[in-house]
Amino acid sequence: MLPCLSVCGLANQWDRLRQIITDRAAHYQAGGDDEYDKAIPGGTTGLLCKMYVGKKAHRPVYKVDTATLGQLLALEKQAAEELGQWSEKHAVTVKDELAERLRAARERKAAREKAGA
Repeated sequence: MLPCLSVCGLANQWDRLRQIITDRAAHYQAGGDDEYDKAIPGGTTGLLCKMYVGKKAHRPVYKVDTATLGQLLALEKQAAEELGQWSEKHAVTVKDELAERLRAARERKAAREKAGA
């Protein structure tokens, strides 16, 4: 698949997820469904989900929508990888000789500081 077509598809998915967040924010800015929605801090960000927990729950529980946020981040990472803008960090290996030289330099510095103090 061509990278452009793939990235365009990812951008489309990303736009749809952002639209969910925007619509949710507009809903809370307009006052929501009940008195709880009007008073919830952060509701206007669109990043909160309202759930009812328990058998006869009458009071909502608000949580950050980590699933949507995680999906947005995954889409962004995949797009960056396909565009060559993402790379994984690799472990740096130090040769024994270099490590010994660094250790010796630190010891000399410590000895100079000790002699000067």
